[in-house]
Amino acid sequence: MSLNRVFIVDDDTLTCNLLKTIVEPIFGNVEAFQHPRAFLTLSLNKQDIIILDLMMPDMDGIEVIRHLAEHKSPASLILISGYDSGVLHSAETLALSCGLNVINTFTKPINTEVLTCFLTSLSNRQAEGHHHHHH
Repeated sequence: MSLNRVFIVDDDTLTCNLLKTIVEPIFGNVEAFQHPRAFLTLSLNKQDIIILDLMMPDMDGIEVIRHLAEHKSPASLILISGYDSGVLHSAETLALSCGLNVINTFTKPINTEVLTCFLTSLSNRQAEGHHHHHH
């Protein structure tokens, strides 16, 4: 079983549910947050993966990125946005320049096949990575 926890941060119920159905079979451990502030109270570790929507009414993804950066979050970040790729690209650039680990970006509507493939390869890669480490 994977050590990863996946956190979906998106104000849209449908997107949360869609992402959950994709992520759950792969990582098993998924929590969706429709309010970023609740999500930001968590303490994250290096195994955690955050799927962050950039466009949310209470608090946009950029603010979330800034918050994660201030707390030097070690989690991996996947950014999604219904805007054009330019918005996504500038958010990614910001996150990277803040030292966050952005592993992918997706535009909405999300291409579920591409996302599924990406997450599957991610979980396989991490499973392989764990064989070599002795704690």
